[in-house]
Amino acid sequence: MRLVVVSLFLFFTVGALCQSTSLPSNPKPGMCYVRCMDENNKVLFWNEIDCKLLMQSEEEIKDFQRRLKNKGADIDVTGKIDAKTIAVINSTSKVSKKKKKKKKKKRKAKRKRRSKNDTT
Repeated sequence: MRLVVVSLFLFFTVGALCQSTSLPSNPKPGMCYVRCMDENNKVLFWNEIDCKLLMQSEEEIKDFQRRLKNKGADIDVTGKIDAKTIAVINSTSKVSKKKKKKKKKKRKAKRKRRSKNDTT
């Protein structure tokens, strides 16, 4: 019995110590994060990233970076997801979200005008 208790204690202690404690503050469930580091491997910040991107091969990432560069993004084609690539991805997704919001507002206003015209 003592052996079982000691074994379980060691198992859970080692398991707790082996887990990565380097996580972003307040991570969202189901989201992927990338650490952006300086030359001394010191974590500067965490960036949220599309999980699908992490499953890409190096060639696919290079192709993606080339397409971004052709569209005018200031990035290097490295085949690795670096801080510049993440910044471009985040900025384009923010712009597309803003555009979607504007379109939604326009549609809502249009429907409102239509319903006013229908009632009069």
